[in-house]
Amino acid sequence: MEKSINDPNTLDNNNDDDDDKNNEIVDFKPNDSINLKHSSLSKNALRKLRKQQKWEETREIRKVAQKEKDKKKKLEKKEAIELGLIPPPAKKKKIEQIPSKMKVVIDLSFDNYMTDTEITSVTSQLTRCYSANRSSIHPVTLFFTSYGGLIPPPAKKKKIEQIPSKMKVVIDLSFDNYMTDTEITSVTSQLTRCYSANRSSIHPVTLFFTSYGGRVRERFNDKLKDHVNWKQVVFETRSYLECLNKDDLIYLTADSTNTLDVLDENKVYIIGGIVDKNRHKDICYEKAIKENIATAQLPIGNYIELATRKVLTINHVFEILVRWLENKDWKKAFLEVIPQRKFNSEGKKKRRKGKNSITITKNTTENINTEDIKDIVDDDGDAALPTIHDESESEQLKEQR
Repeated sequence: MEKSINDPNTLDNNNDDDDDKNNEIVDFKPNDSINLKHSSLSKNALRKLRKQQKWEETREIRKVAQKEKDKKKKLEKKEAIELGLIPPPAKKKKIEQIPSKMKVVIDLSFDNYMTDTEITSVTSQLTRCYSANRSSIHPVTLFFTSYGGLIPPPAKKKKIEQIPSKMKVVIDLSFDNYMTDTEITSVTSQLTRCYSANRSSIHPVTLFFTSYGGRVRERFNDKLKDHVNWKQVVFETRSYLECLNKDDLIYLTADSTNTLDVLDENKVYIIGGIVDKNRHKDICYEKAIKENIATAQLPIGNYIELATRKVLTINHVFEILVRWLENKDWKKAFLEVIPQRKFNSEGKKKRRKGKNSITITKNTTENINTEDIKDIVDDDGDAALPTIHDESESEQLKEQR
């Protein structure tokens, strides 16, 4: 009897198979237990995915079990102390300090030689010096000399005079089933950055979080409870098609063939609320086409050249929109928002064409050093996937080199 590819026993037996079989591509049928979004995965990847799914499914159960275990252990310890079976924990004795006459000076006259990050490190180390002195038997008199420059607390920010825009921006949160728990956490983090950028913008827009529900909503309720006080944000459980005029909608996606010239404040711009490490290509574009909604991409290529793909995070796209409203200048908006590491440079080109280019054939795999893996991770934090060639193509590539 032939076993299903989804049978765990079959997968376990595959551990002893050759590398060829382990790297064999598996095509799914509609009745497979794993969602079709994970189709065309190798057997090893499929096994790891199942293990990860099982781990995530039982996360809450493990959390509750551990909580109960800790609670029980605490009660048992308390009872044992009350019965005199174990001694109670010793209380911290107050140190009898005998101050020293010695003086110690920290010379802070090197402000101009340090970066902002190094200044932050210095202030952190000064607090540790203070803490160590406070807990010392013979505390000394501590002097911070040449105290000035960037170390004192920054001046209070001036309140921005805001002129609200009529424009609406939608974050489409209908992709809950396509993301892992870690990716959901990343999405909620990016949503908070969108809110923050909007609050500090000269021309804040009305922000809609549509299809608001599932794990995103759970995380907001558990970890970001103050979201109920957010201004100019609409948490909408319905789809944007149900609560906004369809004729005004424009879905922003890097896969669109249309390029924006200017932003129309009477339109509603939609940003896909998904973090998927580029697993689900064209998902936002295909959704918009299916719903017969207009699409457009930001005119990045018209103003700057990027070393990586033009896919940006949710908050970066949103920040570009509000920055454009401030100065009506795409180039300035891109340069202010897009991280510098994404811009093209000769060095980056050479690295991509040189040592970090790894070729994997269908029948053979190279031993990849962990340091090499670090180097081929792209600027978004996504692993830069190695190119797969046939044996003949691989030989041709070697000859060219």
